[in-house]
Amino acid sequence: MTFIKDIILEEGAIFIADSHFKQGDTCLLDFFSKIPEGKQVFLMGDIFHLLIGALQTSLRDNSDLIYAISKLSYTNHIIFLEGNHDFYLQNMRIQTKNFYQTFYTKNHISNIKIDDIDTQNIKKTIFKDANHRNIRIFSYLMQPIIIKTYQNHYGILAHGDLWITQSYDNYRKTIHNPLLISFFKLLDTLSCGIIYRKFANRVNQRLIYEFSFFRQDFIDFLSERIAKYQRYILGPLIQKGLVSQHDIFCIIEGHFHLGKSMTYENIYYNSLHSCYFHKKYFTLYEGIIIEVNNETRKHT
Repeated sequence: MTFIKDIILEEGAIFIADSHFKQGDTCLLDFFSKIPEGKQVFLMGDIFHLLIGALQTSLRDNSDLIYAISKLSYTNHIIFLEGNHDFYLQNMRIQTKNFYQTFYTKNHISNIKIDDIDTQNIKKTIFKDANHRNIRIFSYLMQPIIIKTYQNHYGILAHGDLWITQSYDNYRKTIHNPLLISFFKLLDTLSCGIIYRKFANRVNQRLIYEFSFFRQDFIDFLSERIAKYQRYILGPLIQKGLVSQHDIFCIIEGHFHLGKSMTYENIYYNSLHSCYFHKKYFTLYEGIIIEVNNETRKHT
C-alpha cells in the first residue's frame, strides 16, 4: 500500500474500470472523448485488454487509446492504477524516445499548424507533457493507494486483484521483475513483435465475463473483500496510529466486473462495473459513488 499525500479525492471525480480496450473499439474511444473536462479521472486498471508498457509492439497496438488518454490529460488530472491486463506502464516514459515516430504516424496532431522543422520537437513535448505532468501511474506493487477525500475521509483505491490466492499474488509480483521485463523486451525486438502478437491473440480469444450475471453470493463476496481490507490494510494502519478506527473509509476497486456496493460500519465498499460492457463511468457525489450514463445519473 502507498499513502499519497499530494492527491485529494475530489467531489465529481470520475472512475473507469475494466474497459479492456482492443484494436478497433471505436465505441470506447468515443467514450473517452466525451469525458467532461476538468474532472479528476481515476483509471482503475484493465483499461487495455493487453498493454505491456515496456514493449514497443504492445504500445503500437494500443496507440489509439494511448493517444486518447494523453489528449485527455491536457484538460484532466489522470490517476492510473495498473491492472493485470495493463502493467509496467511506468516504463512507457522510458520507451517513448523511440516511440514518437510510430505513435504519431496517424496524423493525431494534424490540426496543429506547425513548421516542418519543429514537428518532432512539438510531438515530443506533447507526449512528454501527457506522461509526466498530468498522469500519475501506480503499479500493482504500490496498491492500494490511500488518499484523503474532499470530506477528509480516506479513499482506498486499487485495481482489485489483491489477496486472491498466494500463487496469484506471487505471479503478479513476478511479472514486475525487471530482469523478466528485460527478457520480454529482447524477445519482442528479436521477433519483430511476432511472439507478442501470438500471445496477444490468445489473450484476445478469451471471453470477458460480467460476473454480476453469475454470482448469487454478493453479500458474502463483498463482506469477504471488506474483511481482507480490514485485515491487510485498515488493521495495520490503525495499529500504527496512521488512521483512527473512527475514521470513515471509502474502498473503491475494479477487477471483479460487479457493479455492487456495501456499507459496513464506517467502511463504504464499492466494486465497480466493467466499462467493457456498460461504457459508463462512475463519479463521487456527496460521498457516494454513482453511475453516470450521458445525461442520466442513478445510484448504484
